[in-house]
Amino acid sequence: VSIVEPAENSPAGRLTHGMSAVVAKYHSDNLTQEVLKGLRQKFEDGGCVTKAPPGYRNVSRTRTEKATVVLDQKVAPVMRRLFERYATGEVSLLALAHEFHDHGVKSKRGKPFTAEWVKRTLSHPFYAGHVRYRGEVRPGAHPAIVPQDLFDRVQLVMRRRRCAVGDKGSKFFLLRGLLFCGRCGARLTAEDHPNKRAAYYRCIPALGGKTCEEPYVPVRQLDAQVGALLRFVELTPERKGAA
Repeated sequence: VSIVEPAENSPAGRLTHGMSAVVAKYHSDNLTQEVLKGLRQKFEDGGCVTKAPPGYRNVSRTRTEKATVVLDQKVAPVMRRLFERYATGEVSLLALAHEFHDHGVKSKRGKPFTAEWVKRTLSHPFYAGHVRYRGEVRPGAHPAIVPQDLFDRVQLVMRRRRCAVGDKGSKFFLLRGLLFCGRCGARLTAEDHPNKRAAYYRCIPALGGKTCEEPYVPVRQLDAQVGALLRFVELTPERKGAA
């Protein structure tokens, strides 16, 4: 509806209104086409057409420099470490979500990311130095955080887990992500070890790959210890009334 150019309720007014609408539609469609052409050209040049994922920072263009993507020196090492951790095949997506959180990579609300978000992140070719646009993938102009062989190993682990029954990422461990190590202070995660036919709690490694000297604890043993402690926990009369 045009406010600045009202049309009279007459044949001439309706003609003017129709012509104005057609011209406005043309400008809108043409602008959309030009934007898509610009995005396509940027993609073909190896540029990032969307907001860069965690581990990178978007640098806005200036009068003399084009918009670029650079490494986030704080988060990039965390991202590489998480790719390395998942490539071992001994850690679940949920455990990695907690590792993201412990190393400062968290959602806007300050909470851990979901396992599905971690899965999409580890599948993003951007980390291997490629850009993706409308299903196409091409070499990017940005620096890679992980080498191509590491990225390929991560994708292989994901494919194998999709085919296997009992994906580690779907297994439930009672205390995973709830307890912290008394020696190093890191959050405890849980992993299945098919070779040993047992599951264990252990500390999440530090950013530099340093591991705690505390040995792995069998899941059954730690669950039983916490269960025994809970027998001595009782609600006060006030709490019982509130419940």
